[in-house]
Amino acid sequence: MSSGIVPSADVLRVFEEDLKRNKKFKYIILGIAKVVDPSNAKPVDTIVVTKTSEEPSWDKFLAELTDTECKYAIYDFAYEVDGGGQRTKIILITWAPDGAQTKERMIFASSKAALKATLSSGIAAEVQANDLSEITFEIVRAKLGN
Repeated sequence: MSSGIVPSADVLRVFEEDLKRNKKFKYIILGIAKVVDPSNAKPVDTIVVTKTSEEPSWDKFLAELTDTECKYAIYDFAYEVDGGGQRTKIILITWAPDGAQTKERMIFASSKAALKATLSSGIAAEVQANDLSEITFEIVRAKLGN
């Protein structure tokens, strides 16, 4: 079931231009906020960019995830492949910690399809996590394979 909440145009632009094409950012963090709809001047819930970072540290990225607030994140994940060599793949993370309000967790779960449809290509894997133990570097690396 869809929540009716869709990503802002800025989400697609930052993803396509700044993360995928130009490699300007290592990750993008997204949240849901009220944005004024220009067609009727009313505020509507929208998926928006709340933070971008050039910082390549996985641990610093994880520090951005609080235990009381849901977020989406798009991360350009770099890892070594078996036999040597580097590879990067873009992952979509849905962060819904147990400490977040139930309503917020439900809204994020039901809004993910609209986000995925907007991003449409370029996401190699998805990770759903409620606790930091579910999103270690090793767990994400195993999900990506070679």
